[in-house]
Amino acid sequence: MAGDVIVILAAAIIASQLKFGELELAPNYLFPVFLGAILSVNIFRWRRLYALETYARRAQQTMMLIGAQLLVTLILLGIGFGSKTSADFSRVWFTLWMTISTAGLVVWFFVRAAFVRAAQDNGALCDRLLLVGDPERIASFSAWLASKNTRMLKVLGVVTIGNQMPVSVDGCPVRNGVEHLAEMAETLSPDRVVLLFNWREPQTIDLCVASLRSLALDVELMLPRLGHEWIGRPIATLGGLPAMNLMRSPLSMHGRIIKLVADYLLATTLLLALLPMLAAVSILIKLDSPGPVFYVQRRIGFQGREFSILKFRTMYANGEAGFRQATRGDPRITRIGRFLRASSIDELPQLLNVLRGDMSLVGPRPHAVDMNAEFAARIDDYLARHKIKPGITGWAQVHDARGETRSIEDMQRRVAYDLAYVDNWSLWLDLQILLRTASVVLFQKNAY
Repeated sequence: MAGDVIVILAAAIIASQLKFGELELAPNYLFPVFLGAILSVNIFRWRRLYALETYARRAQQTMMLIGAQLLVTLILLGIGFGSKTSADFSRVWFTLWMTISTAGLVVWFFVRAAFVRAAQDNGALCDRLLLVGDPERIASFSAWLASKNTRMLKVLGVVTIGNQMPVSVDGCPVRNGVEHLAEMAETLSPDRVVLLFNWREPQTIDLCVASLRSLALDVELMLPRLGHEWIGRPIATLGGLPAMNLMRSPLSMHGRIIKLVADYLLATTLLLALLPMLAAVSILIKLDSPGPVFYVQRRIGFQGREFSILKFRTMYANGEAGFRQATRGDPRITRIGRFLRASSIDELPQLLNVLRGDMSLVGPRPHAVDMNAEFAARIDDYLARHKIKPGITGWAQVHDARGETRSIEDMQRRVAYDLAYVDNWSLWLDLQILLRTASVVLFQKNAY
C-alpha cells in the first residue's frame, strides 16, 4: 500500500513538472492527489489486489488494476463536475497524472510479484502445513497439491494414523501414530494442521484435536473425498449444519442489479451515439439488395428460453433461411454484408435485444435452436452456458473462439471459455472483455 501511495504521489509531481515546469504541486492540487491515493488503495483492497494469491494470476490482476484506476478517474471526474471545481485544474495535468500513475502502479505490481515469487520459492509468504491422516488420503492430497504447482502451500511434515506404512512427501519428516502429533506440531511450527480422515472416524478426529488443544494452531478437517473437482468449493450453513456448495448461480441479486444497470446505461448510450451510422447502414442494405434491413432468428438464451435475435441482414433474401453457418467465400453474403460481418457492425441491432432484456452486452454468444440442440447432446456441461444472459460479445470471442466451428473441438473450446466466464463473472471481467473486443474486431480472423 505504501508503495502504491508513493507511486501515485510521484506521478502527480512528474505530471506537474511536465505541464508546469516545476516539481512542486500547487496547494489546491494536493486534495485531489491525496483523495485519489485513498480511493486507489481502498479499491485495490476491495478487489483483493494485496492478497498473496493475486500474484499467481498476474495478467488478470493487471487488467483489474487498470480497471480500478479507470474507476478512480471516473470518480474524481464526477466529484469535479458535481462540485463545479473541475475548471480549477488543468485537464492536461490530470490526464498525465492518471496515465503516469497507472503505468507506475502496473510496474510496481510486477516488482511486488517478483519479490513474492522469489520469497515463496524460498519457503516464505506461504501457508506451512502439517498433514495428518491415513496414508492413502495424504498421498492423494499431496499429489493434488503438486499438480496445482501452487506456491501458496508448503508441506512441512506428515503424521500418519493407523497400521499402514507411512507415506513420504517430498522428503518431509514422517511419524506414525497420534502420540507424535503434538511433538511434530511443536517442532515444525506449521501455520495449519490439516486432518485427512474418513468422516466416519469421529473418535480419531477428536483425539487429534485434543492433542493439539494447547497449541496456537489452525486445525482444519478436509471434506470427504468427492473428487478433486470439488476442492475449493465454498461451505454454507443450513440450520447450523455445514453444507458444501456444489453449484451456484453465477450472479447474486446484487450482481444482477449491477449488470442490468450497466447494460441499460451502456446500451442506451451506444444506441444514441451510433444512431446516424445505424441509419446509414440501413440505407446501404436496402440499396445493395432487395429484402428487409433486419434479419430475425430464434436463439436460445437465459435458462434455455428462446428469443428473437436482431441483426443487420448480410445475406441475399432467403439466403439465411434455416440455419447453416457462414463459411469463407459464402455466395449467400451480399457485398455490404461482407463488410458488416468483418467489422461486426451486423451485431449492433442486438443493443435493442439488451434493452428488451433478452441479452446482455457481455455473455456467452446465443446459438441457433438447431445448433444448440446438436451440441447440447455432444458436449458435457454445454447447457451451463445458459446460466447467464447471452451477450453481444464474450470471453470466447476475445480469445478468437468465434465464427465458424469446423469441428466438435472448435465448439468445445468455445464452450470452455463460456463456462469460465459463467464461473468467474465480475463487473471487472465485463469491463476487460469490452475493452478487448475493440482490438479483436479490428484484427479478427474468423468473421466472414
